[in-house]
Amino acid sequence: MKHGNLIFTSAGDNTEFYNHWLKLKDICLFDICIVYYGNSNKEKFKEYSTYYFKKKGSKFQNFYYVYHNYQSIISKYDRFFIIDDDIIIDTRSINRLFEESKKLNVWLCQPSLLPEGKVDWSITKNNPSLKLQYTNFVEMNVPLFSKYALHIFMKKYDPYIVGWGTDLLYSHLFSIQPDFSHNKICIIHSITCVNPLEINKKNKKREIDRFMNTEKRKIVWNNWREKNNYPNGFDYIELYDCIKNT
Repeated sequence: MKHGNLIFTSAGDNTEFYNHWLKLKDICLFDICIVYYGNSNKEKFKEYSTYYFKKKGSKFQNFYYVYHNYQSIISKYDRFFIIDDDIIIDTRSINRLFEESKKLNVWLCQPSLLPEGKVDWSITKNNPSLKLQYTNFVEMNVPLFSKYALHIFMKKYDPYIVGWGTDLLYSHLFSIQPDFSHNKICIIHSITCVNPLEINKKNKKREIDRFMNTEKRKIVWNNWREKNNYPNGFDYIELYDCIKNT
C-alpha cells in the first residue's frame, strides 16, 4: 500500500456503494474501512473492505470509534475520505479527488454535487465553469481530510453530536487555526458526485432518520453548541478565490 488513501463509510442495509466506488476495482488507489450498522447477522459488505467492523451509530460516531481504538489503522494513511454510503461517485473520480487533495495540499475538500441529486448548500452545487473554489466550508456527506486536519477535528469532535452540525463544527474549527489560510479548504468542481434524493432511494427515507430524526439532531447540535460556547456556524461561511476551467 503506497497510496496513503483511506475511504471510510458507515454502511447500512440499503446501499450499493460497491457498484460505484469499487466498479473498477483493479485501479482503486485507496483502501476502504467499513463500519456496518445494519441488522444482518452476517458480516455484510466485508468482502469489499480492507478493515471491517460492526457497530451501531452514525458515520462520524463510528469513525470516532475507529480513530480512538485503532490508531494502527489511522497511522497508515495521509488522506481520509469520510463518505456517506449512498453517494454516487465512480472509482476514477475518487482517485482524482485524493490526487487533487494532495497536489493542492489542502486540509479539507470535497467533490461538487450534481443538481440531479440533493444539494443543501448552494456553494457545493457543481459549477461547470470552475475547476475549484476555495472556501471555509465543506459539507459532511463527502469531506476529504488531510491527516493534519483530521487530528484537529477528532480532538474536538464529541460523539454526542449525531450528524447535524458536524460540518459546521470542523469547518469553523479549521478556520480559527493560527496557520489557516484561504487556500486550505476547497470544493473541487472538476470532480462531481450525486447525493441521491430521498424519492430515488429504495426505502424513500434517509438512513440516519431511522436512528434519529432531523429535528432531534438539530436540538442535539444546538445543545452541544450552547454548552461549549460554539458559534451557530451559518454566519461565517465564505467563498474565496476560484480557479476556472481552462
